[in-house]
Amino acid sequence: MQTLLHLWEWVNYYPTTFTAEHGRDFLDSYPDYPVYSTIVFLLVVFYLPGYLERNKIELRMKYIVAAWNLFLAVASTYGAWYTFGYAGFVMPLRNWHNNVCEFIPIRGSDDFLSQRANAVHEERERVYKAMNIVDKWDYSTEDVHDLITPLYNGKGAFCVAMFAYLKTPELLDTLFLILQNKPVSFLHWYHHIVTAIYVWVTAYRPIPSGIAFCAMNYFVHSIMYFYYFLVVMGLRKTIRPFAPVITLLQVSQMFFGMYITVYTYFQHWLGPQFEHTLFYAACEVLLNAYNVVTYNAKSLFSTGALASSVPKFNMSENFLGCDSDPTNMRMGMMMYGSYCVLFAVLFKELYLDPREHRNSLVLQRKHHEKPLDDEMKPDMKTE
Repeated sequence: MQTLLHLWEWVNYYPTTFTAEHGRDFLDSYPDYPVYSTIVFLLVVFYLPGYLERNKIELRMKYIVAAWNLFLAVASTYGAWYTFGYAGFVMPLRNWHNNVCEFIPIRGSDDFLSQRANAVHEERERVYKAMNIVDKWDYSTEDVHDLITPLYNGKGAFCVAMFAYLKTPELLDTLFLILQNKPVSFLHWYHHIVTAIYVWVTAYRPIPSGIAFCAMNYFVHSIMYFYYFLVVMGLRKTIRPFAPVITLLQVSQMFFGMYITVYTYFQHWLGPQFEHTLFYAACEVLLNAYNVVTYNAKSLFSTGALASSVPKFNMSENFLGCDSDPTNMRMGMMMYGSYCVLFAVLFKELYLDPREHRNSLVLQRKHHEKPLDDEMKPDMKTE
C-alpha cells in the first residue's frame, strides 16, 4: 500500500516539476538502447513464432494483456488531455505556418530544444545575409514567445517526453500476440518498429510540428487501447460497431500527419535560400504552369475567353522557409507515406472488401481462423 501511495505522489508531483532540459536524459545516458531494442524486436518477430509452434507453447495471458492495454489507454488519455490542452492554447496565438514551422527558444535556457532553435535561427540569418535575401516570414512576436515558452516545462513537456519513451514499451504489443500464438501482420510489426525509430531520431532532431503528431497519436491510442482492453475482457460483440470508427481515425491520423510533413518539407526546401537548386527550379516551373492553367480556367468560366495576361507565381510569398530538420522530414515522408498506403489498404480490406486476402500485408490470420468480418481480433494494433 505504501508503494502505491509513493507511486501516486510521483504521478502527481513529477510531471508538474518536469523541465524540457530533462526530456532526453535517458537517451543521452543510454544512446545504444534503441539498437538493442530493434535487434531483439526483429528476432522476436521472425524467430519466436516458429520456436513456440515447434514446441507447442501457447501462454494464457488474458489478464496481463488486459492490464497492459488499460495502462496504455490511461497513459494515452492523460497525454492527449495535456498535449491537446497545449495545442489548444498555442495554436490560436499563431498562424498555421508558424505553428508547424517556427521553433521558439526559451530565453537564457540551455535545454536541447532551445539550442536547436537558436542554431537554426543563427544559420538562417547567416545565409540570408550572405545571399542578400529579404526575409518575408512574419515571425511570432515577443509577447507570443513569453506566452508559449513557459509551456515547454510542466505536464505538457512531460507528456511529450512520455510519448517518445512509450514507443519502446509498445513493442511489447507484438510480443504478447506472439506468446499467445496469434499471427502478426506486416503492418503490425512494421509500423511499431518504424515509429519507434522515427521517435528516437526525433529526440535528437526535433521539429516544431512534433506536438501535433503527439496529440493526434495520443488521442487515437486512448480510444484504440481501451477498445482492445474491452475486447480482451470479452466484450467484442458489444463494441464491434466501433471498430470501423477506430480504423477510420487511424487512417485520418496518417493522412493529416502526411499533410503536415509534406507542407513543412516544401516550405523548407522551397525557402528563398534554396532558389538556386534544381529542385526549386523544377517546382517553380510546375507551379507557374499550374498558375497559367488555373488563371485561364477561371477566365474561361467567367468571361468565355482566355486570360489576357497571367502573373508569375510568386515563390517568395508562398514559401517562407521552415525550421524543420531535413533528416526528420525525410524519415517523416517515408513513414507517413507508407502508413497512408498501408492503413488505407487496411480499411479497404476490413470494411470495403471483407473477403479473404491470402497475401495481404495488413491482415494476417491462420487458416483455421474465422473471417475478420466475424472476428475482429485485437492483433490489428496500429500506431
